Amino acid sequence: MGMDILLVEGDARRRVAIGQHLTHCGHRVTISDTIGEAREIVHFIKYKSDAPHAVIVAENLLRRGGAEFRAEVGARFPAANWIPLPHDRDLEWLSDWLEKVSVRPSRPAAPRKMSKLDVLLIEPDDRLRRAIALRLAARGERVGACRTLSEARDALAVVTDRDAAPLVIISPVGFTEGDGISFYMSARRQFPDIRWLVSLPPSKRTASTPDSQLTSSPSRPPTAESSPQTRG
Repeated sequence: MGMDILLVEGDARRRVAIGQHLTHCGHRVTISDTIGEAREIVHFIKYKSDAPHAVIVAENLLRRGGAEFRAEVGARFPAANWIPLPHDRDLEWLSDWLEKVSVRPSRPAAPRKMSKLDVLLIEPDDRLRRAIALRLAARGERVGACRTLSEARDALAVVTDRDAAPLVIISPVGFTEGDGISFYMSARRQFPDIRWLVSLPPSKRTASTPDSQLTSSPSRPPTAESSPQTRG
């Protein structure tokens, strides 16, 4: 069955190619070249029944309002799947991803309460990592704190039961050893219900409280599908 898809891609030729491919696959596609324009499109959707089944965003646009847009989509349309699209992935990969999310329930049958959220925190800054972990723990969250993507991969590698997996990954997008988007997508393949909350990059951080380093509250993570939510 075809899906309603909101495609956000800044490259005109790639945007047209992806749009045409998705249309030929039977999907209904609305295209946008910026996150700002996509937010305006979403603003005019009044009913959840009219919401897109999937929001596909080129990964190079995520640094320009991507976290805020994802949080907005997740808050208004929890069933929407959020799919970050790397520049080096082809149309066949995207089609396979959409096929998976189209047959997967948008929400778990019996979701755990958000007050008992499991959080995998990845933060290179030692002081900030400790401060955020302590703040989350004080709220009753179960937190696993890692300094690098390698440590985070090791933490996930030992999780064999999906019920024991973290529900939310908190991390910046950029790392010296890789990127948060690829890490999240890999985690989604192992744990489809996992979500991603993007923390501010070092260049945008101030000496304010740890809560200001996150784009939204971890107690209300965006759907990935989930990332993928939604995403996944």
